[in-house]
Amino acid sequence: MEDLSTRINEAEVYKSMGLLEEAMGVYQKLLADPAALAPEEQESIKEKLEELRKELDTQEDGDQEGVSQEEITAIKESLSAQENVQTILDGAFAFKELGLYEEAVGEYTRLFRMDYPAEKLIPEIAKCLMKLHPPQKASEEAVNIIESQKLEDKKEAILKFRLGVEMEKVGHPELAIPIYKSALALNPKENRIKNRLLVLERREKKEEEEQQEASPPAPEPMERRKEERFIPRIPEFVFVELEMDKGRYKGQTVRLQVLNYSKHGLAFLVKDNQKGLLNHIRPGEKLHNVAFYARWAIIRVDVLVKHITKLEEGPYKGHHVIGVESKEIIESSRALS
Repeated sequence: MEDLSTRINEAEVYKSMGLLEEAMGVYQKLLADPAALAPEEQESIKEKLEELRKELDTQEDGDQEGVSQEEITAIKESLSAQENVQTILDGAFAFKELGLYEEAVGEYTRLFRMDYPAEKLIPEIAKCLMKLHPPQKASEEAVNIIESQKLEDKKEAILKFRLGVEMEKVGHPELAIPIYKSALALNPKENRIKNRLLVLERREKKEEEEQQEASPPAPEPMERRKEERFIPRIPEFVFVELEMDKGRYKGQTVRLQVLNYSKHGLAFLVKDNQKGLLNHIRPGEKLHNVAFYARWAIIRVDVLVKHITKLEEGPYKGHHVIGVESKEIIESSRALS
């Protein structure tokens, strides 16, 4: 039988994890086709099956304990020696069955380097991460895994698109939107990403309108309305400084040029020699204590990253911009006016 050694290895992995019934199932399937086995192979498998039956019989109900860290390490070392797609898939499945989702993610990640469709990995990785973290954190971790593979832009865009689809499936379209935007920035011509993003943005806008209609704003005192008509003067920002707290930039202060700005948002220019910074900043992430330097003032506020876009034309063609939004900019500018 061509894959006999792979199937036996799968059974041994199950056995090492305490999944005796699953291991027995593998051996029973092999014996179901005796014509494909040599006599000595049949005898060996029957002996292994009998050993499992005896071991299963001696187990008392409720006596099974979780897998220790030492056992997990040993299993991972055993699997790491098997550069075989099916073996790795079997190992990942076994880890999931035991609730060891982090280890399962590690096995799935190994398959990025092998002859296996990367698009099929994203749903499995996303499901495991959702078992480990809240949705926002799971989404961020999945994006990190995709970006760490250093793929071509088009391939990375498709994987992020698949991740966005998974976020929608679990009822979190708000998490899918920044992922789709990041994917579209990598491949602006991909219609699947464009169409899905357009659907979600239209739906989001419609929901906002429906909420406004259902909950009309209460009348406010005249003094309050007069105050809100005040239009603050936004300083002409020259550059910003970000205090980084992760990656190779951790503990560093990074200075970026302000390319353009409005009352609600700004665009920071990321030149080619600063491109590594983009691996540590993602759409939907909040950047804290960002220092905005104008010619006559300094403002420190938190900002929300709305998009990261590669410039396709103009004097900065080929560079990137980080678009941010902050209501605090208006309030801080009001105090300076």
